[in-house]
Amino acid sequence: MTTAKTPTIADGVSPPPRQYPDWSDLPDPEPPEDGMLQYPTIRELDPLIAAHFAHRPDVLVARDGFICWDPYDRNAKLAPDWIIAFGVDAAARMKDNGYLIWEAGKPPDVVIEVASPNTASRDLGIKRDIYAEIAVPEYWRLDPTGGDLYGEPLVGERLVDGEYRRFDLYRDSDGRILSHSPAMNLDLYWDGADFGIYDPATGQYLRGLIEERQETARERQMRQAAEARAIEDRAARQAAETRAIEDRAARQAAETRADRAEQRADREQERADREQERAAALQAELDRIRAQQPPPQ
Repeated sequence: MTTAKTPTIADGVSPPPRQYPDWSDLPDPEPPEDGMLQYPTIRELDPLIAAHFAHRPDVLVARDGFICWDPYDRNAKLAPDWIIAFGVDAAARMKDNGYLIWEAGKPPDVVIEVASPNTASRDLGIKRDIYAEIAVPEYWRLDPTGGDLYGEPLVGERLVDGEYRRFDLYRDSDGRILSHSPAMNLDLYWDGADFGIYDPATGQYLRGLIEERQETARERQMRQAAEARAIEDRAARQAAETRAIEDRAARQAAETRADRAEQRADREQERADREQERAAALQAELDRIRAQQPPPQ
């Protein structure tokens, strides 16, 4: 009796697709209790990063989601503050409500953590170790306290032979501390108060919400000041025009008075001339009469 041979991979038969447990009910991470310290940094940087890569459907920029690396262990997950992955189907990954490495086919390219008192030690310890183990190429840490929690405000690291090594830091002419991310081709910076992003490809600092609001406020103040100056200039012109009208009216009144005085003087002179002519005529008549009288005897 011949026993049927079970086909194997060696016989050129592909194995059936592996069936993983259902991860469709993956929940959102719980926010940290002290997340208010992180919020200003996240509020500023998240729209900058998302907008910078918004035109690329192969780039995932995600927040508030888990990285999951073991499809059979639902506890094998971490929740970084940012996950950035290149060369993936971003729309499909967003539907997973988390970054499932076996679905994406690769680990994320960049992970960013923002310090808080309750999370700083994990960010520096176990999370850093796990990110290295699952081969995340770049790991960035931002400390909004300026270094009280992480020891320094800005640190970027790249994975080399399974270990993280720091990226160089440099200062620009305005005193900002910057470090370059090759994966994102962007520079992250700390200016002593806030974090931001510089694009070396364009030579421009990406504008955040606060900067936009400050610029809007400055523009509004400049516009209001210009409007106030325009109103003042218009009022000054109107006052000058009013003074010119008054001066013209005063000159016209003075000229009218002068004309009237001259006319009166002319009339007085005419009367005087007539009186003088009359007196001369009377004198001439008197002289004629006297000349006609006989001389006294």
